[in-house]
Amino acid sequence: MRSRSFAGLLAAGLLLGMGGSALAEEEQVPPQIPPIPHIDEEELSRAARESIERFMEVIGPMISQFGAMINGLPRYAPPEVMPNGDIIIRRLPSPADQQRERVDT
Repeated sequence: MRSRSFAGLLAAGLLLGMGGSALAEEEQVPPQIPPIPHIDEEELSRAARESIERFMEVIGPMISQFGAMINGLPRYAPPEVMPNGDIIIRRLPSPADQQRERVDT
């Protein structure tokens, strides 16, 4: 008897849950999508090209400066662990130092 009342409650709950979602679906109104105006492909292509050119004018010097900054960072060899536990990280010569050494020899 107890399982029948539980099954009845479960069925009633499912029906109420489905009925609520059906009402919610009926009340929803789909959003109005405005019509897309016709865009000339050549005009769009020209506008895109001009936007990219303006972007490169602004970002190009920044990229060059960033590259110079990265090249100016010191370079290091992988760490070496000595038998006594010391860790040595050797600084590698910069490209400018290597060119100076070639000129001196």
